[in-house]
Amino acid sequence: MEPITRSPHIAIFAAHLNAGGAERMLVTVANALAERGRQVDVVLARAWGSYLSEVSPGVRVVDLNAGRLRSSVGPLRRYLRQSKPQVLLSSLTLTNSVAALATIGLRSMPRLVLREATVPSVAKRRYARKVRAAYALAPMLFRRAQAVLAVSEGVGEELRELVGIREDAIAVVHDPTRPLNIDRDAAPPHPWLKASANRTPVVLSVGRLAPIKGVDRLLRALAAASTLSDTKCLILGDGPEEAALRCLAAELGLTDRVEFVGRVAEPRDWMVHADATVVSSHAEAFPGVILESLQVGTPVVSVNCPHGPSEILASGKFGVLAESGEPQALGAAISRSLNMRHDSELLRSRAAEFSLEQVILRWEEALWPMRAGSSRL
Repeated sequence: MEPITRSPHIAIFAAHLNAGGAERMLVTVANALAERGRQVDVVLARAWGSYLSEVSPGVRVVDLNAGRLRSSVGPLRRYLRQSKPQVLLSSLTLTNSVAALATIGLRSMPRLVLREATVPSVAKRRYARKVRAAYALAPMLFRRAQAVLAVSEGVGEELRELVGIREDAIAVVHDPTRPLNIDRDAAPPHPWLKASANRTPVVLSVGRLAPIKGVDRLLRALAAASTLSDTKCLILGDGPEEAALRCLAAELGLTDRVEFVGRVAEPRDWMVHADATVVSSHAEAFPGVILESLQVGTPVVSVNCPHGPSEILASGKFGVLAESGEPQALGAAISRSLNMRHDSELLRSRAAEFSLEQVILRWEEALWPMRAGSSRL
């Protein structure tokens, strides 16, 4: 593969654009690159999802019509042969496997950039069998890449240890915050969030209702901590655990204090009125929900899970970390945050370090080498 010395044609491959932080992040990056004058294709195994409408008119959407991700190896290879992008970026374990396989045997080889946005040690243990199988092939597939991007320092360290990738072949490239466009003077989106002298505290949980997110731990913490007896919780998101979580909330006597809102288009419209955003996950590679909460100046409480929360919150400088997900520990951390005075400007300044304007430069450096003759990060 010849070194790239000028702005290349970039293809960003994903399964779809629905309901995930990784998918929304890819749209944000694609739009930013297009705005900077780059030629960008978003190539989808199937062109559907709630974030499809957020793709900029300057980005070409390519629908492979593959149905399932595993069926897209052939269609992706045909796209690469016909369109000849100079860079192919993929994200997430299964998608990375498809992208690597699709480049085998190509005469015109793109610069393959694979991004890891999950915590490998947790994914190998907790995720579906097909994800675990992909990690078994990871050493071979990742060696095909000219660059491997880790979403956080912790993920980068795990890739070196668990997958066997050389240290000099991995670059840590953080996710950017999305541009902030909310109306702070607009009416709160929920009655519990209306400002008043005697309003009870309201915390938010934001994300997919899946086992890895540990929302059950948050519910148990709300029920167990006497100091949280009047605290209310709005749960933003949907997913396979919703029915079980609703049942658990009822069993714990939380029906009057917990409401399942469902997925919302802009969580920051809710965060700006809340007293805290709580992350109760078992693992978070680099949780965008923390950055979004800091971006609007709302305090964050997070379980100190691998690896992103501690990295973003600087070991507790910019938020409260619960050392475990046990109900007592998480409840105590929430209580501590609700009783603290927080410097909103300090929180916003931390989020600004991950602004799109700052981070997109690092993305460009990672996607193609700026020096002639450079072929690997």
